[in-house]
Amino acid sequence: MKTYDIIVIGSGSGGLNIGVFMHKAGFTVLMIEKDPDNVGGDCLNTGCVPSKALIHIAKQVHGGREAQKFGVNLGGTIDWDSVKEYIRSKQDHIREHESVEYFRSLGMDVVVGEAKLAGERVVQVDQERFTAKKIVVATGSTPRKLDLPGIDQLEYGVGYLDSDSIWNLEKFPEKLVVIGGGPIGLELGQAMQRLGSEVTVIQREDIFLPKEDPEITPILKAQLESEGMVFKMGSNPVGVLSKDHLKIDTPEGSETLEFDALLVAIGRELRVIQGTETAGVELDERGRLKVDPYLRTTNPDIIVAGDVAGGFQFTH
Repeated sequence: MKTYDIIVIGSGSGGLNIGVFMHKAGFTVLMIEKDPDNVGGDCLNTGCVPSKALIHIAKQVHGGREAQKFGVNLGGTIDWDSVKEYIRSKQDHIREHESVEYFRSLGMDVVVGEAKLAGERVVQVDQERFTAKKIVVATGSTPRKLDLPGIDQLEYGVGYLDSDSIWNLEKFPEKLVVIGGGPIGLELGQAMQRLGSEVTVIQREDIFLPKEDPEITPILKAQLESEGMVFKMGSNPVGVLSKDHLKIDTPEGSETLEFDALLVAIGRELRVIQGTETAGVELDERGRLKVDPYLRTTNPDIIVAGDVAGGFQFTH
């Protein structure tokens, strides 16, 4: 069983920052990633990088339309394949320095496979075991699925979208319904609206972005509405009636919305590593890892970083 100073489980923003820095500082580091195509985590693959590239394109298109006020005549529709190719090009640029091969070229040990805790300072990948003085769990989070009658009619990545699958969408939706009015739903919704979708946002609360500064939220909502976005505040989805119709409950009563795709943005679920009991790591009543103010679990040699720590779920 090979021994390291530090084992890092997960190669997203949290894991990479720790693993690469500690390697450069002279510690022996093992990085474990279950999916070699997911090195860089949500930020590179489904979050920060693709979303900001999409927002940049949408801003360019929106600016072009605004220029018509000054006599510039523009027409046509966006080429969704070209949009996706631009996004991938920005991701590929970063992947030159965020890949299994690159980290191995730095002299780091990288193992591909799903890790589980197998002891107080032991990690197992397939049939191989490793031990370290400290273990960092940086397994991240995943979009929460929507449990709704009839939703199984929708194919994932086609009719049912989330912040993971939207980047592989083959056909640009003319009518997009966003379930969830938080930051993810709104930023993706605005970008798609600017690119040509008719976007309707369903939000359970009757207050727009209730966690944000109330001095700015009315201005933001007015801006989004001026661009054509429709809000159904204080509303809830009831069921998917067919592959293109959604029934919702609103303060005014029931309503049916037509859609080409549903974008579900109702929060995220933490990826809790297997083997916690074996390693002396306790979970709370919600099934999350118990951590102290220093991000140590109930086993002080096992530390958490990133989304799985249960705090704010964004890179910076």
